[in-house]
Amino acid sequence: MDISANKLSGEFLASLSKLQMLEYLNLSRNTFDGHIPEQLDHMLNLDTIDLSHNKLSGEIPKSLEKLQHIQVLDLSTMFSTLWSSQIPCPIVLRQNREAK
Repeated sequence: MDISANKLSGEFLASLSKLQMLEYLNLSRNTFDGHIPEQLDHMLNLDTIDLSHNKLSGEIPKSLEKLQHIQVLDLSTMFSTLWSSQIPCPIVLRQNREAK
């Protein structure tokens, strides 16, 4: 689902986690604020999450480690404190095809 660049704002909708069969989620280039919801871990088929160019804050939820198929997690160009948190290692390395 691509709803990027739609001038959407406010807190990130935890109700999106009900879309459990979704494989691709692009919410980039909006003005979402608040935290990344823990409930995203219910979307077990996600292979791509693009939240770049938003105003999210807080920490990256450790629950995202449960996403077995994740290949892309784009949090670039955040205007927040997200970068003070650790990215869960399994997310970074699980599908890294370039690692030797």
